[in-house]
Amino acid sequence: MILELALVVAITDGDTIKGLDDSNVQHKARLASIDALARKQPYGAKSNQELS
Repeated sequence: MILELALVVAITDGDTIKGLDDSNVQHKARLASIDALARKQPYGAKSNQELS
């Protein structure tokens, strides 16, 4: 397992984030064991807001 630090710059869904590494390269990551609604689903926007 490789661990790196990143600055989170966006939450694209309740379980997906975008972050910048120390070289300012953007990476997309999905968080394990998070069951969050997609934005287009009912209450998805509220779910995203609560998880932000």
